[in-house]
Amino acid sequence: VTETADFQKDLCLDSLDRVDLVMAFEAEFNIEIPDEKADKLTCCADVAKYILSESNYKIPEES
Repeated sequence: VTETADFQKDLCLDSLDRVDLVMAFEAEFNIEIPDEKADKLTCCADVAKYILSESNYKIPEES
């Protein structure tokens, strides 16, 4: 799986799989992803950007 692999086209996730995935992200990162935003999350990179923008999680700086 690459960061740009499309959930539907490349990973063959159907709509129920995507709902499960969004729910898992919400639980893991303690955020809420509105349906209209979830529909736009088509790959891992999209999800990572959204989670970083909506959570208190910060990427550790390299030393």
